[in-house]
Amino acid sequence: DLENVKRWLRLEARNKDFAREKEEVFLGAVCLAMYPTTRYQFVMFRPPRGWINEDGSRSITVVDEHLPPIGNFQVSDADFKWLELVDQLLSDDGNPKHSNSLRSLYRTWFVQGTQRFEMFTVAIDALMPSSCNGYRKKCEWIWKHCGEEVDMFGLEILFRRLRSDVAHGDAASIQQSKHYGRFLELYAKDPLEAVELIACRILQRKIFGDKLRVQDHPISLMENSDHIRDIYLRETGATDLPEGCISLDFLNRGHSND
Repeated sequence: DLENVKRWLRLEARNKDFAREKEEVFLGAVCLAMYPTTRYQFVMFRPPRGWINEDGSRSITVVDEHLPPIGNFQVSDADFKWLELVDQLLSDDGNPKHSNSLRSLYRTWFVQGTQRFEMFTVAIDALMPSSCNGYRKKCEWIWKHCGEEVDMFGLEILFRRLRSDVAHGDAASIQQSKHYGRFLELYAKDPLEAVELIACRILQRKIFGDKLRVQDHPISLMENSDHIRDIYLRETGATDLPEGCISLDFLNRGHSND
């Protein structure tokens, strides 16, 4: 229903600052619903945005050019379940912890490397109770809310040792920390990608439960998608297009604690 979709394209607020906050919450939710491999692909153009004031006057500006590829974001009936939860977040009775977490996720679109790593950890922190005030307690909370059995040792490398190196200046970037290479060696996964997957898994579960629908594989949205799909399956040997669900299987691999 186009009329239902339009209401998320116009956000009402007391002033521009509140409108921007609401915009960040909504787009953070959109970020969470994107197919994982497309989340940080950028179209590099400057789309316009506008403001309509109470007196009827209007102003037009443009957003940052690092806009993710949301032009192909398709809304179906299944999406209204989680979009209605976004409506609740945008209301005066919305959960501020959930809103702050989504705003932090939204901000990962405009930074890279170490800054993006830090914003993922901030997005997770926003959901934690205030009693999680140390790295060990944070790791225990993350382990509890991942939704599947994962290796605590791997979580401690990411959210205790690697994060501590960056926060306290022992490494200028996550790549310069010795724990970056250690995690990569043990789990065959880039630590930045690992933190992204863990953060998105936790945000999906804590904020939207089982209501969030991740977008379909980009190939299914293309013209002549059946032909392109056949080429993809033939070249990769896969039996079907991969789904957008988040797997943390890489954190179940064996390791040595030395």
